[in-house]
Amino acid sequence: MAYILVRMDFTEAVRRNSASVDFLKGRIELVRSTCEGMGYEFIDLCQSVSTGETVWILKGSADDVIVLQRLMYQTGSYTRITAEVLEPSEALIAAHDRAQSFAAGFVPPDRDEIDRMLLDE
Repeated sequence: MAYILVRMDFTEAVRRNSASVDFLKGRIELVRSTCEGMGYEFIDLCQSVSTGETVWILKGSADDVIVLQRLMYQTGSYTRITAEVLEPSEALIAAHDRAQSFAAGFVPPDRDEIDRMLLDE
């Protein structure tokens, strides 16, 4: 399962509303239930000190990240939404082994005639 960082910037109207601690508490519970309903493990809702973005930390499959982004965009409450998928080390090892199975048949775009001749020898 991947870790997913969903970063978003709110519109100015949402920023004004979000000053209330009750608003924040309500949002956390709504985000938690929405994400869990989509099959994600909700880890936390954070705010980036350096950028001011709201960041959701989730764990689960990256398959539905686009659905989550579309849901957020449809609200009109966000000016920007990005998602960063962080794959754990077990997934990196599995991906390496799988990539090796395709390596023999893949020709990199920077391989020139001299490289090809050296490989043939």
